[in-house]
Order: sequence, then structure tokens, then C-alpha cells
Amino acid sequence: MIFRRIANDSMVYGGVDFLIKFISFLTFPLIAVALTPSAFGVLDLILTAVGLLGIVAGCGLNNSVQRFYWDQDTAAAMRLRIVTSGLYTQFAFALLVVTLGLITIPWLIPFVEGAELPFTWIALVSALILVALNQILQFVLDVVRLHFSPLKFFTLSLVSRLSAIKHWLCFGRGSSFGLGD
Repeated sequence: MIFRRIANDSMVYGGVDFLIKFISFLTFPLIAVALTPSAFGVLDLILTAVGLLGIVAGCGLNNSVQRFYWDQDTAAAMRLRIVTSGLYTQFAFALLVVTLGLITIPWLIPFVEGAELPFTWIALVSALILVALNQILQFVLDVVRLHFSPLKFFTLSLVSRLSAIKHWLCFGRGSSFGLGD
């Protein structure tokens, strides 16, 4: 009985991630064909920077909220306050990362002057905004998981990730994505 519940939850919570990673693997050749080698390298660098900034923007907040949410000393009425405070804090962290990024980007211009960069500044600003939105989405997904709502989690996670893939496929080719010509 317990094994069946664990297997079901694992399929719901891990299934979307597996499905999206599998789709990403299958679309890799499309990305490789659509981008020049230098643009592909820059895209990889931007995605790595976004991942690192995401760690900073998250600041372990999801783990902290979960810890206090399930603490035996936490009253049920206090749980809403914990989640709300966590969400406000997540917004503040995200805003801080975006603000610091917007301040830092112009500061980096002298280091790259003269270099032909295969991306626009719009791509960098978009990456910063995506860091913030992704962290807020991840926080919401963690809260849905706290409420043991696997169907809501599965639906929200699948829709958000498929919409990102659809956006890239429809609008993300070439210079409209901010990468090269």
C-alpha cells in the first residue's frame, strides 16, 4: 500500500521533470541547427549564469519554508503566514537579483567592448527576468507540493514548462531570441 503511494507520488512529482528533460534532449538537434556555434556557446553561458543566479535568488527559501511549515510547534493557522512571508521574501530576493543584474550589465560593457557578441542586451535582461519568474514559479510549485496536491502540481509544472518550450519554438529562433543573426 505505502509502496504504491510512493510510486504514484514519484511518478507525478518526478514524471514532469523527466518528460521535460526528455523533450529537451529530443529538441537539442533543433537548437544546434538554429544557432551558430558561437551563439550556442553564449546561450550555454547565459543558461549557466541564470542557474547560478537562480540559486542566489532562491536563497534556500523553499527549504526554510518547508522546515517551518512542517515543524511540530507550528500551528495550522501559522502555516498561511509562513507561506505568505516566504512568497514576499521570494519576491524581494528576485527583485534584488534583477536590480543588481541591471546595475552590473552596463558595468561589464568596458570588458567586452570591441568584441562581437552574438547576443543582444535584451537577451541578458530577459535572462534576468526569467531568473526571477522561475524562482517565483518554483516557490509556488513547492507550496502546491506542501498541500499534497499532485494533480495541481503536475498540471502547473507541465503547463509552465511546455509553454516555455512552445515560446522558444515559436519565437526563439535567431535574432528574435536575442542571439546572433
